[in-house]
Amino acid sequence: MCKTTNSIQNNQDNIVFIYSLFISLALFFHVFNTLSFGTIKIFYIFVFFAFISSFFVKSYVNQLYHFFIVCLVLFSCIGASTSPFSDFGGIISLIILLVSCRKLPFINLQYIETVSIYLLNIVCILLLFEYGNFHGMRFHGYYNDPNYMCLTLLSFIYFNFRALPSRKYLFENVIILINIFMVALLVLFSQSRTGLFCYGLFIVISMKNYAITFMKNHVLFSIILIVSLFFLLYKVILTQFYDEFDFFVSRFDGRRADDLGNASDTRLQLSHICISYLIDNPIYIPFGIGVGNTELITHGHRDHNTITSCLSEQGLLSLVVYLIYLGIVFIRNYKRNDLFRHLNLQMEVVFILFSLSIWCMTYLPFWIVLSVLYNQNKSINNEYFAYNKHS
Repeated sequence: MCKTTNSIQNNQDNIVFIYSLFISLALFFHVFNTLSFGTIKIFYIFVFFAFISSFFVKSYVNQLYHFFIVCLVLFSCIGASTSPFSDFGGIISLIILLVSCRKLPFINLQYIETVSIYLLNIVCILLLFEYGNFHGMRFHGYYNDPNYMCLTLLSFIYFNFRALPSRKYLFENVIILINIFMVALLVLFSQSRTGLFCYGLFIVISMKNYAITFMKNHVLFSIILIVSLFFLLYKVILTQFYDEFDFFVSRFDGRRADDLGNASDTRLQLSHICISYLIDNPIYIPFGIGVGNTELITHGHRDHNTITSCLSEQGLLSLVVYLIYLGIVFIRNYKRNDLFRHLNLQMEVVFILFSLSIWCMTYLPFWIVLSVLYNQNKSINNEYFAYNKHS
């Protein structure tokens, strides 16, 4: 009987590992958004494998979580079916992403945390090489918007911070700190104001609870690393990329105030057009006009605000479900008694801020992180936090 139980547990651990690996690889290839196999983007292949493997992951059923998912999908499907437009690509993508991520709130995340360390390192190195061949001013990697690149990198950094305290080997801690530095460079090269603010806010707050513990245990190494990174940053930014750095600063100090005004005004205009369409056609207020269809009424430009786009595309009922879900996630993490509490709360705040400048409803990293933020499983990381909190 005991052997049978152990065998079942081992099989389930293997399934969770496979599922976690597919999720991690989907996030990895999402960075290289333009890569495709025929007409299918490569990251969708791994999303499909995660979709299939999720049905073999056994976990307890959280009725509240699944109620939110079912309501969001149901209301969005009604909106798509009653829409004046016939594009169903958005709703299909949303369903696949939600189903693929539905097990993340209920599994041990140590596999994703560990794999993310090495995948992010590879991502950063490849993107920095890509930047070497980039001739524009705002680096956006393989995305069409720098904000998406920044948010995907921030998603990786979140998993790196989850993994940091439980690392047994110094070299893994070093890789994480190097990842933090390389992502900072990439965010800087993107010239994204939202990216810089959110990444800076996340890193500064996270350092208080995570990196300080590491530095206390490796004082001499930390001093050498910080000094080396400082001079490298000075050398790279102020000598090799002076023009880009000056352009970036000018986006804040008023020399390019027109750029800030135009970008903000355009986003507000797009949101205004979508809301006005609902006001003029109130029949679509409850369920919207279909996921991804706002660009059909804004002449090819998507609404960059997730809140207003959710209202116009998925309707008032879906928006209420989405906002309640965010509220429940916040409350669940606020009530936690470990240091994941602070990490998750700040990550949710950062994601909400980001979602006000980009459309996230069919954006894979957004749903991966939001699903993980719902996760309340205790792991070895939590025990580490609890120990260091009182030591």
